[in-house]
Amino acid sequence: GMGSSSLNYLLFNTRRKPWDDLRVRRAVAHAIDRNVMVEKGTFGLAQPAYSPFSKRSWPWAYNPKVETMYPIDLAKAGNLLNDAGYPLGPDGVRFKTTVILDRGDTRTIDITEILREQLKKVGIDLVMLPMDKPTASDRVWMKADFDLWSGPSSQGSDPSIGIERLFATEGIPPVPSNHNGNGYSNPEVDRLFFLARTTIDLKKRGQYYREIQPMLLRDLPSLPLTDTPKFAAFAKKVRGVNERRFWSIYYAPSDAWFSQ
Repeated sequence: GMGSSSLNYLLFNTRRKPWDDLRVRRAVAHAIDRNVMVEKGTFGLAQPAYSPFSKRSWPWAYNPKVETMYPIDLAKAGNLLNDAGYPLGPDGVRFKTTVILDRGDTRTIDITEILREQLKKVGIDLVMLPMDKPTASDRVWMKADFDLWSGPSSQGSDPSIGIERLFATEGIPPVPSNHNGNGYSNPEVDRLFFLARTTIDLKKRGQYYREIQPMLLRDLPSLPLTDTPKFAAFAKKVRGVNERRFWSIYYAPSDAWFSQ
């Protein structure tokens, strides 16, 4: 069975140098090649993710305009980094930074290794810090003690559950795990998320969400990388297994039965 999506993304700690500078975050957006991440990091199972909203999960809310906001352009990335005050050193490095990730999450490790190689080309030395999940969660979501975090986030059963928490002001830590990990706060984004959450008209909700996406990509609190569907395999004789949509990671066995 194929469940809803899990979106891998890079979270910038915008309270910390150099990630407090939008030019540096935009440089990263111009330096990455998502197609290579999909091919080599996910065996081609994922799709490139250009928006925090999964194209696969929310076709009614997805804004394709974000796909052209940051074309791959290493020269532009270099210029942005120069402007921000991070020139290339004699060793080809502009600055060193660390990325925290869950050491048990092999897909994220693969994607982040590709990210590291790509950032090297523009002079960013990315040091990977794999750690156990509780330690990573504590450092990132509770203490905000990190430079970058790389990992997945479930899209949940609705954007108001799976996506809003990552960007809404009320999701700012200390909130355990996978909320607004860098204190991002934009009143207009909050307003549109609220309107979308309190409206049942799907067409209107889609309009609000499409308006939000370019704002999130302009502010760049985080950078979407890949969009992977959730897979689960069952023996042919197992029937009636339903996906539990709330987190879309769990399959509910309560209605399952054996056909023989």
